[in-house]
Amino acid sequence: PSVQPEGFRHEKYNDPPKHRARDMFYREGEPQYLLGKFAYGTLDDRMKDEDVDIFVLEGCGTNWKKLARVRTSKNDHSSMNVDGFEDDEGRLIYPLPPAQRLPVGRHRVRMVAVADGTATESFIEVVPKGTKLAVIDIDGTINLGMALEETFKVFDAASPVREGAPEVLQALAA
Repeated sequence: PSVQPEGFRHEKYNDPPKHRARDMFYREGEPQYLLGKFAYGTLDDRMKDEDVDIFVLEGCGTNWKKLARVRTSKNDHSSMNVDGFEDDEGRLIYPLPPAQRLPVGRHRVRMVAVADGTATESFIEVVPKGTKLAVIDIDGTINLGMALEETFKVFDAASPVREGAPEVLQALAA
């Protein structure tokens, strides 16, 4: 869904958007949070104290549902923290109320800056209780980093794997 831009409440940002949202995994019945950061330009100038509309496409279906209009943080002094994601300038943490918690499945989330209509998306995976799950970061965790990966692509070669990574993955699988 799109949002009719309403203009900025405060500072106007002219640089390209660099918004992002965090993909999350939750077990059925656990509290759920939607996490986003709204910023512009190379220097990541954060969009502070501005409205964001949050939509969800349950089960990655076809009908978007508006969940809420929230406001990004205006300072770095918030006490809210979810999995190391701090609610500081330009970020938002939206705890889904129990009536809005998402069911088991994969759900697409769209967060739209009301000021200019720019947006970011994420996926929320809700798994049944008891599901065994390991989530890893590839870039710099399994391989030696994105810059090195790109260098190896030039030579049509595979990037080296971080020492011990295959063994850790085999242990997780076991």
